[in-house]
Amino acid sequence: MQSTSRRKRQKLSEEVKLNEAEDRISNLPKNLIGHILSFLPTKYAVRTGILSTKWKWMWTSISNLDFDDQLFLHSSANRNSDYREMSFLKFVYRVLLLLEGSNINKFRITCSQVSDVSYVNSWVTAALLRNVRELDLCLPLGSSVLIPTNLFSCDKLEVLKLGSGFVLNIPSLVDLKSLKTLHLSLVEFMDEESIKRLLSSCPVLEVFALFQCGGKNVSVINISAPALKRLIVEYPAPKCWETSLDEIGITDTQDVCPYEIQLNTPNLLYFAYMGLVAEGFAMNNLSSLVEASIDFELCYDQVEDRYDTAMTELLHGISNVQTLHLSGDCIETLQFYIGPRLQVFRCLTTLELSVKIPAQWELLPNLLECSPNLRTLGFKGLMEEYYEPGKFQGWYPPKRVPTCLLVTLEKIKIGRFRGQETELEVVDYFLTYAKVLKIMDIWFDRYQRRQILSEYEVLRKLLEIPRGSTSCKVRVTCQAKKKGG
Repeated sequence: MQSTSRRKRQKLSEEVKLNEAEDRISNLPKNLIGHILSFLPTKYAVRTGILSTKWKWMWTSISNLDFDDQLFLHSSANRNSDYREMSFLKFVYRVLLLLEGSNINKFRITCSQVSDVSYVNSWVTAALLRNVRELDLCLPLGSSVLIPTNLFSCDKLEVLKLGSGFVLNIPSLVDLKSLKTLHLSLVEFMDEESIKRLLSSCPVLEVFALFQCGGKNVSVINISAPALKRLIVEYPAPKCWETSLDEIGITDTQDVCPYEIQLNTPNLLYFAYMGLVAEGFAMNNLSSLVEASIDFELCYDQVEDRYDTAMTELLHGISNVQTLHLSGDCIETLQFYIGPRLQVFRCLTTLELSVKIPAQWELLPNLLECSPNLRTLGFKGLMEEYYEPGKFQGWYPPKRVPTCLLVTLEKIKIGRFRGQETELEVVDYFLTYAKVLKIMDIWFDRYQRRQILSEYEVLRKLLEIPRGSTSCKVRVTCQAKKKGG
């Protein structure tokens, strides 16, 4: 009897605690609950309406809208594509109709199929009427949607991200005075003037990312933005693209970037270029540039003098950077085209490299010699991540010790270290000839290592290497095992 009573009291106590926990959430102010729900995909935020009568319309106070039709594909797997599309379109329409708030903070739509592009215009218009601050739209490839002209007079918009499927025909009057971030991916420009008008009407633009954008009437990508601080430009080889070239106006089937890239960005701090070498680079007014990341793709269809000239133009334009990142493909491209004729980087203090194949070591002495004030040298790895044991060869010690090793180089970082003999030769060289080196950090990749040397043997060999700097310390860190490894 006593035991039964105790169980009843315990059950009642648990119910009270559960009700208290529920009340603590449900009794929050509606606008606060709406703010919390704004972090969910909109489909899931709306679903909270089934929790109770009180929660039925709670979602209508959300300020962030995130629509993704892929969520509808799973929920209606047995339906045809037209049904799924219509379900998605009706859902978006219903949400926009029932929202209570006057303003939208973020409006994002990712749509893999839309048969009627007029829906897109209505979405954009609805978002603009609610003073949207961040607009992120990605449509199916080949949609060719002309952006509504009222978008270009939205003085409240701070972030604009346009994915595939859009055509930009910029009107003569544009007012995007609050826009700070602009991302364009697989967007077609009607002409070169559209690019100029767009950027010239964004006086406070700080971040600009351009991915695979072009047009049939475009030969020059002119990026002129006085307030711009970060710029990312990417034109990967067609084999990496998810669409045919002619969908964004590129009719040449060669592995080329058919545009000249022109920059006039006096306040730019960070610049990244990834992909094929462009037809040319006009790098004007980059005196403020601090950091650059270059990832050229080697393409033997581009073995012509003009691509040699284009790379020289780009390197000259970024020659005053303090931090430089070069990919393995970029090093191979520079070695193939330019070789010893590298630009001198007198302001460079940090250089980070990826080295994958033996030929890339040939350029290293030139890189170091062209960096007389280098203080930090980083290697993401001393060889490619996947290789055949015993096949890797190719450390070519410089015939002459670069100046930076004798005078300025203080820190070396080496990642994905496996203990290969060639890797130990590289470490041996730097420890021997870097006269002012203070620290060498080595991240030992025990789980990717395909070598008979044990960690103990590697550490013993490292300790036996003579030091050119009496104050140098070597720190070896074993990287943690990857999940699932």
